[in-house]
Amino acid sequence: MLCLRLIAMTAVCWSVVGEAQTLSIPKTWTNATPSLDRQSRENLANRAATALLQHVDLTSPSLETGGNVQGVTSMYAVLTLQDYYSGNTTWARTIVDSMQLRNSQYGIYGPPPAINSDGIYWGLAYFYAYRAYKQRPLLDLALSAYNATYWAGFVTPQDAIDGSGAGRSGSFLPSASCTNDTIAGGVFKSKDDQSLFDLNMESTGPFMALAAYLYELTGDPAYQQAALLSLDFTLNFMFNETAGIVGDTFQPSSCYLEMKPLTVNQAWFIEGLSILANVTDNSTLTSFLKGLVLNVTTYPGWSSPDGVLSEALNFKGIFIRGLMEARMRNPETDLSRYIDAYIDVQYNSVLALARSPTPNDSFYSTSWSGPPVEYVADGNFITLDVLNAAFSITGASKSSNPPANMHTTASASTTSQTGTQPVHTVNTSGSRVGTIAGGAIGGGLALLALVCAAYLWRRRRRDVTDEYRPRDAFNDNLTHALAIEPFIVPVPNPFAGANLPWTSKRQHISASLRIERTSAPVGASTSSATTPTPRVDDHTQEESGSAQSNVPSARDASAHMNPGAPAEQIDAAEIPMLVGLLNNLLQDRQSQLPPRYEA
Repeated sequence: MLCLRLIAMTAVCWSVVGEAQTLSIPKTWTNATPSLDRQSRENLANRAATALLQHVDLTSPSLETGGNVQGVTSMYAVLTLQDYYSGNTTWARTIVDSMQLRNSQYGIYGPPPAINSDGIYWGLAYFYAYRAYKQRPLLDLALSAYNATYWAGFVTPQDAIDGSGAGRSGSFLPSASCTNDTIAGGVFKSKDDQSLFDLNMESTGPFMALAAYLYELTGDPAYQQAALLSLDFTLNFMFNETAGIVGDTFQPSSCYLEMKPLTVNQAWFIEGLSILANVTDNSTLTSFLKGLVLNVTTYPGWSSPDGVLSEALNFKGIFIRGLMEARMRNPETDLSRYIDAYIDVQYNSVLALARSPTPNDSFYSTSWSGPPVEYVADGNFITLDVLNAAFSITGASKSSNPPANMHTTASASTTSQTGTQPVHTVNTSGSRVGTIAGGAIGGGLALLALVCAAYLWRRRRRDVTDEYRPRDAFNDNLTHALAIEPFIVPVPNPFAGANLPWTSKRQHISASLRIERTSAPVGASTSSATTPTPRVDDHTQEESGSAQSNVPSARDASAHMNPGAPAEQIDAAEIPMLVGLLNNLLQDRQSQLPPRYEA
């Protein structure tokens, strides 16, 4: 059972560091005191981003000459996250335009032979940008990148039973002496070479994170199942109980885990785990997350005694990014305070040792223990994760917009949770027309609330019996959202007419992976008219790797889900229940949502 496995792993995490289940700042972290106010920190981050763009053309094909898709996507990520944390749109046009241009020209994979981590890196970068700028084409790109990885390398429960599929050309069944656990949830490293059977964390980790984000956004259980499968695979095969960290590559044939300790592998896992713990409000996951964070931030393989990251590779920024996700989903906790101190340690070290002197003081080194000899783009985009995090954890800036909520659905639910509904006043000294108009508006709002309550109640009741509905079913709201954006042109489905095992990709979900949600997913009570509810479309990348979207019509989707089914009607006997639900809504007695992000 996953829950039992998590409890065991949580005990391992805490036993590795030999401390009680509280996070305290190590005394050896001598430079964990915050320096500079938010405005100063934000200015430094903005100047570093400006310097980066003065030396790098985001549309240039030379960026990926060496196959460094991870580096290119990180450049997009740090610029997007800077806007996201600050609540600004400084880099919006640059990001939105160049992302779509790069995708149309180069696709989502680096030079051949393609690897699956490249596609999912782009998927996360697209999602970050969609979350920050709310441009629907970016979400389409994220969905397509997710689908490409899903079909090219994700091991479903049925694939694991058969020992075939998941884009492989041969059998990958582990030996009987290897394990009794399923390898479902792992993602194969190679996309093009189908004879390679290595499952690696650089593919599985970001896939788990993107699946968790998409579940949070849509509420679609298919994404939740995928994320939980990847979580279970990581715990069973990638987690080293002695070190308390995740390894790099698992080989099913030999049952061998190559550790190769890297911060980037911890980063993706922490990011996905943070999301799952948050949206499921699962205390076991949260406890495991805390222990994991404590382990990875003190691991001697990449930590100096004073707490500074000493890893030579260019993964440090992604590591900070993963920790920031954990921090923002656990505000005002010992976990957030611990991560704040860790970020301040890195920030103070960067300013003191990795920043060029004036007049080149917007340039940074890839090493955080020595100044750069000359400008290197890698230095800025790696350091920008620290610079962005540093201003985000400090008090809100007076000159910038308030930070956006950390997920799209939370912003719509904040009002009902806090009870700060807009106040409608009536001018008693005005004309009678105002009073009549106010009454009409109030009556209209009450009627609208009743209709919304009826819709939500029906939808929730339907979801109880239809939780495992087909993943290619798009709802009317999504189709409507696409209809008002005429620049999104559907393309033919490259798999139309093909005999593909769609069913095996969404069924046979192991019962041990079903962590019961203790409350509705974030946004379950919000209006779909405000936040469209996308469904993953049943197609993947073309061979070129260009991410496109194929969106069926609302009528097609309805027919696919319920062929011949009549339109839903609300029975008269249901009205008293709906009125009661409306009273609960008006009296602000809704069930508690999972914890929101810190504003």
